[in-house]
Amino acid sequence: MKRIIISGSNGFIGTNLTNYALNHGVEVFALVFPGTVCSFVSSPLLHIIPFDLQKASSLPNLINERGFDCFYHFAWIGVFGKESADYITQTSNIVSACEAVKAAKELNCNTFIYPSSVMEYDCMRSSSAIDGAVPNSRTSYYGAKMAACLLAKHLASQIGINFVEAVLSNVYGPTLNPGFITNSLTKFLKGEHASFSSGEQFYDFIYISDAAKALYYVGDKRGAFASYYIGSENPQKLKYFILDMKDCVDPNIKPGFGEIKTSVVDMNLNFFDTQKLSRETGFHQSVDFKTGILKTIDWLKKNSKNHNCN
Repeated sequence: MKRIIISGSNGFIGTNLTNYALNHGVEVFALVFPGTVCSFVSSPLLHIIPFDLQKASSLPNLINERGFDCFYHFAWIGVFGKESADYITQTSNIVSACEAVKAAKELNCNTFIYPSSVMEYDCMRSSSAIDGAVPNSRTSYYGAKMAACLLAKHLASQIGINFVEAVLSNVYGPTLNPGFITNSLTKFLKGEHASFSSGEQFYDFIYISDAAKALYYVGDKRGAFASYYIGSENPQKLKYFILDMKDCVDPNIKPGFGEIKTSVVDMNLNFFDTQKLSRETGFHQSVDFKTGILKTIDWLKKNSKNHNCN
């Protein structure tokens, strides 16, 4: 790749992908929410552009250049907090994603890359496939993400731009953003009791540096209307990941397995298959789970003063 656009590039994954691409000699047009703090490496190849997601249709007016390899679309309003459950906010994201596809076409982008996640599939299956299952607070967010993917892909096929879906595993690493790994490790580090489901369902996690690398590889190869699962090469039952986490903090910790009652839809191990990604892009995981957890713990201890980690 020579030149790419990344919306939401100031986010956790977006920042790491931006830096990875810059470090590999790729010119990056980084679209960031106005007024946000960015942590990009210094590079003459970096162009930071304040970007209002709700005005995605105006993007071609903000960028004079034409001709890009990829448009990665991470920008999303209401990922956490009350807005994540607000149907008006989430519906607006669907429209914005489609407008971003149209903008990418006008900017002469070769491929539009839409990052989804396994959590969307897990959430929607557990909310709709079981009698009596009640949607949780994340259903609006995950439902909108899935709808945006389907509608944006259909639009891409209509206007003639390649569309690639990158289905991300649970991405973790140095961040204070709410998430399963961060929340669990923070409780362990603070000596608080942590409750979990039975942990019998299959799960997968991928360290942030590997996720950024895989996304880069997908953009570099960008198969025609392809879908790639991006995860580790060792998915397993969730309880074993939790046991590894607690052992990295304190082997004497006793996780509260089974204390959270939830309708769990177990995804088949075949869903977590990285063979296509490896075969078509050459990607292989570099950071195993325990190594990634130790890196994350070290970062949390140094940076999470507000979490009172010891």
